[in-house]
Amino acid sequence: MGEDLKSEDILGFKLDRCISDTLIKTGAGLFGGIIFSVVLAKRRPWPLIFGTGFGLGMGISNCNNDFKQPLPLVSHRIVSSNQVPEEKKSS
Repeated sequence: MGEDLKSEDILGFKLDRCISDTLIKTGAGLFGGIIFSVVLAKRRPWPLIFGTGFGLGMGISNCNNDFKQPLPLVSHRIVSSNQVPEEKKSS
């Protein structure tokens, strides 16, 4: 079927994804705070702190959701209702 993954490997993948996602979101929040501070806030530090905290909070929230979810989401296959059943094709 598929490769059997050990539970510690799955935990490692989730932790790696969590750390990288948190760093990306924190960096994006910091960058947005820098832009806002330079353009609109007359170079005050509060937009930097707010943006960094916002990005860090989003990253931690995503990590929390990843670790709480025990199984990956399963997508369902949708079949078109326009298909003709096998019995009616032969007549």
